[in-house]
Amino acid sequence: MGYSYFTFFMFQISKLLLHNILKLKKQHAVHYVYVLTIRFLDSCNILGWIRT
Repeated sequence: MGYSYFTFFMFQISKLLLHNILKLKKQHAVHYVYVLTIRFLDSCNILGWIRT
C-alpha cells in the first residue's frame, strides 16, 4: 500500500509541475525543455567519457 501511495504522490507532483509549465508562456516552456534536454545530453556525454 505504501508503494501505491508513493506512486500517487509522484503522479500528483508531476501533474502539478506540468500544469505550472503549461501556465507559463509558450516561449518560456520551450526554452525550459530545451535547457533540460541540453543538460541531459551533456550529463550522458560526461558519463560516456567516464566509461571509456
